[in-house]
Amino acid sequence: MTSKLVIIGNGFDLCHGLKTNYRDFLESEYCSDQLKKGLSEIEDYVKTKQNIEDEGINLWTDMEYMYYRAMVSIDEEDFTKVENFNNIIEEFKMEFMRYLDNCLQYDEVKKRDDLQLLLNEADWILDFNYTNTIEAVYGISDPKKHIKVHGSIKDNYIVLGFPNTYSSYNDHLKKFIEDINSDKIICRYNQNTFNATLSSYSDESIARWNGEKIWQRILLEFHRFKKAKVDKKEFQKLSRWFNNLDVNRIVSDDFVNSVGYKLINSSKSPRTECQGDIEGYSVPLGYQYIFRYTNMKISEREIPITINSKIVREFLEKYEGIPGLIDVGDLFNNDIDIAVIGHALRGDIEIFKQIQLISNRIYHKKINEIIVYVYNDKENLSERARKIFCCQKVLERKYKGPY
Repeated sequence: MTSKLVIIGNGFDLCHGLKTNYRDFLESEYCSDQLKKGLSEIEDYVKTKQNIEDEGINLWTDMEYMYYRAMVSIDEEDFTKVENFNNIIEEFKMEFMRYLDNCLQYDEVKKRDDLQLLLNEADWILDFNYTNTIEAVYGISDPKKHIKVHGSIKDNYIVLGFPNTYSSYNDHLKKFIEDINSDKIICRYNQNTFNATLSSYSDESIARWNGEKIWQRILLEFHRFKKAKVDKKEFQKLSRWFNNLDVNRIVSDDFVNSVGYKLINSSKSPRTECQGDIEGYSVPLGYQYIFRYTNMKISEREIPITINSKIVREFLEKYEGIPGLIDVGDLFNNDIDIAVIGHALRGDIEIFKQIQLISNRIYHKKINEIIVYVYNDKENLSERARKIFCCQKVLERKYKGPY
């Protein structure tokens, strides 16, 4: 038996004729002059602090990279800029949601029969888009199957930020990212984001890391739980809980021993020839909390501070471990076939790499086959997929449509 996973990125919407590029929004009436000024302020700050030439922002990964570089560039003298920059990004998210809500006409989108079949047969769809294309055009609405990783305009909350960077034990995964980046395979920002930021949180510094995606997903889940906007007091209580979270206790028994790794019987794991895939080690500590899945053993959770908000306490008690984990059920119980539609595999590497690590190192399964949809031969998408997922069988299919 094989689990079938489909990964959806912005190219999926583009190939259906939807104007969802960063530049589409920036040039629209929904992007205010004030927001443009704020984004330019962040760009100029990064260029000055890091002494770089203007590379411009053309892709969503560029946007997230700029946000990250701005935050790591802020020193004590400029610390007042943290709140300002976070506010600019929050305003960006609000205006972009209004743009998507008002400018996308799903009635005019023509679905493709081959994609309909692929999506119908999928066990899980990891959808990184904010749009409602999968539901509105292809009629798939089951939230257990169709997982909106970064939220959506339907949620009225979207996640835009950079990867969670916690872990002082990530040496071999960091090397994997750096090695592939040396070949210019993966987006440049991933090689720089493996610092122990969570462990250095304080009440003063948590605002700096407001853009970390695991924190943003916690806020997304709370937004869904409350079915209303998160107010300032609730935000503060959640941030204090997250700040004081003893991450080392929210782990699977399969992952951790006294030195941060759990040695496993690597002879049971399918052999792979893969950069960064170190024999004998499981998933690095700090990456165990991207997914929630069947038979995941989670140690007893402690909330290290008193939560005097009923709704926040009820929200935290609903989950085992950190809220915001991506629930993929029994995905890892079988070998996996993957289809990548519209995702360039330049961002979200921490998510994709964990799929390979958990399936191979914990469940002793393998990724059988990857199908990637490509627009032109210059994308090098097949090679990126091969290196990230450690799968030699990668098939290409051409996009058809207005992309």
